[in-house]
Amino acid sequence: MNIIKLYAVRRHTGRELTVDQAKTIVSHPHISVVKAQAAALSLHSWDNTPEEWLRLEACLVLIAERRRGS
Repeated sequence: MNIIKLYAVRRHTGRELTVDQAKTIVSHPHISVVKAQAAALSLHSWDNTPEEWLRLEACLVLIAERRRGS
């Protein structure tokens, strides 16, 4: 299962979340939970509500931040 890329999600949301904003949106900060949420929201993305697109973007921002090592 491939997770949607961050740039594609930002086309749907029309915004660019910061890491601090993403942390307030995602319910659980543990990285494995964040990855599972991103995968679940990517599974049937055509059915996502605007809130789910925002949550997906927040998850992807946190995953990207973790990959950068910050």
